[in-house]
Amino acid sequence: MGFSPSAQLDTSTLNNWLTEKVEPIFRKSVFMGGLKAHGRISYKNSGKTLIWHPRVKRHKISAADAYNVAIAFPAFPRKIKAELEWVSYNLGEKLTKFDRLANAGGKVQLANLFGDMLTVMSEDFTDDLAEKAYSNGGAAGSLELMGMESMFAINGLIANSFLGDPNDTYAGHDTDLGAIGGDWTGTYPDGAGDAEYCAWSPFVFDINNSLYGGTTNTWADCWQQILNRVQAYMGRLQRFKPDIFLCDTDLLVQAGDSLLDKERFIATPSSKLVSSGFKTLMFNNLEVADEYACTPGAGYAFRWEDIELRSMQSQLVGYDNDHVIESSEDLKAIDFYGQMKFQTPARFAKVVGIAGGS
Repeated sequence: MGFSPSAQLDTSTLNNWLTEKVEPIFRKSVFMGGLKAHGRISYKNSGKTLIWHPRVKRHKISAADAYNVAIAFPAFPRKIKAELEWVSYNLGEKLTKFDRLANAGGKVQLANLFGDMLTVMSEDFTDDLAEKAYSNGGAAGSLELMGMESMFAINGLIANSFLGDPNDTYAGHDTDLGAIGGDWTGTYPDGAGDAEYCAWSPFVFDINNSLYGGTTNTWADCWQQILNRVQAYMGRLQRFKPDIFLCDTDLLVQAGDSLLDKERFIATPSSKLVSSGFKTLMFNNLEVADEYACTPGAGYAFRWEDIELRSMQSQLVGYDNDHVIESSEDLKAIDFYGQMKFQTPARFAKVVGIAGGS
């Protein structure tokens, strides 16, 4: 059969080949496709951990007597240190010497056997990796990616509010209201207070809440009121409105079924997701999409610029291989090393039914 390429050459060549095979992940997954379309995937990241320093406090001005000026110069730390550990996923298969010999009728046959195995491996790996975007890497003992569900734990409802009471830990800091400091006057999210009071706290909107004014307190009855509040309160407290509401398919179906004959969703005329081949809808200037992997019964509102998927390799998915002489087997491995980073939980909203909702 002649000589085989060195492991170094084999790995280098197949890494390039694997990059092409991984590309479909960005066409299948709305979340992953959106990250790529908005340039939110970075490569060749290094360091023992992932560290960034988000700004969580705003300094306030002081009224002064123009004829008796007295300026204070206190130290004022505006940023905190956020830190996450890297995670890794891998998938391996072997090719036995017997299989190589049995398939050695020609170079094409061998290439097909080897190529088909890597094709299926890459499809399985990337399909599963896309679903990890919603995982809870913050659960005790978890080695999973710090996905969407890593920051939305709550402790019931805030009194007299349609919001859940944040009670999680993300990147080393509690998401509880006021955990970083600050005070609030009024019933949150109404009222007013210090920026740091909610600077690390996500919004969790209760689907089953009577405060929306619906007749049945269900998503099908109140989804328009809920999405209006998502945009209004994210705009009020974070000073921006979300780009997209990405939800479980059942929520989108219920919303569509609830529309009257004269009402309808509008297909998004143009966006980076639409340009990438996805079909999305518009509601009140908010892009709406659904996908299989999204947490059942839930949806998320956010800006793409507040998310970054960091890979430690020069590509999203890497390849390694080895020949084990003791067993005459060729081992093939695909892997990911990296982490998902959310700039701050305060820039993300989740809608979900909360047990005991009023």
